[in-house]
Formats: sequence, structure tokens, C-alpha cells
Amino acid sequence: MSDEAMQSSADTKFLALFLAGDAPSSSRARNNLLRTLDELGMHYDIVREVDVLETPQDALSHGIFANPALVYRSSDARAAIIYGDLSDQPQLRDFLRSLGLGDPEHAPRTAAPADNDAALDTRT
Repeated sequence: MSDEAMQSSADTKFLALFLAGDAPSSSRARNNLLRTLDELGMHYDIVREVDVLETPQDALSHGIFANPALVYRSSDARAAIIYGDLSDQPQLRDFLRSLGLGDPEHAPRTAAPADNDAALDTRT
């Protein structure tokens, strides 16, 4: 997905998974996200996959400095990012639940970084 495609939906919220092709950590992140979305009754089609090997400028323009990274952005410029393979299931569930993708009144909450290789970054 190109940066233009992300920006074309500036009036909506989006969730993007930044990956490096089929690298092992990227595959784990995709699988962990799929499993957790399924547990929460959400569909993977709400996630836009961005392969940083194909479009590195997209990662740079969104401030992504490592991958995999799960990024949420809202129309009012709020953002939340989880870095890592998304193996911390409680953190990932809390992150996804906090998004309120169907409700514009909800915004992501902040959470403490996990002890594993995933960390949460919030920007306002």
C-alpha cells in the first residue's frame, strides 16, 4: 500500500501492519494479529499491510523505525504503535480493544511497554 493510499483516507481511522516481506518476525506478527483479531471477532481486512521492502518511504513518512510495527492513526492525528512480533497477547488484545474502530469517540489508550520485544509508543 502506498503512502498516498493511506493519506487518501485522512478522514478515517486506519490500522496498518508494517512488515519486512516474509521475514520470520513479520510472519509471526501477521499470524499473532490474525489470531487475536479472530478472538475479538474483528476481521483482518481492517488492517492495511505495508511491506517496507517494497515501499520503505511509507515507513519513513509514518515515523516507523523498526518492524514489524502495528500502527493506528486517527483522523485527528492521534497515533499508537506496537513494535515487535505481537507475541504479547494481552497487550495486543488491550491495544486492539482500545481502538474503538467503530466508534469515533474512542481513542487508543497508552500502556506500559512489555517485557518482551514489543513496545508501545503513543503520540499526540
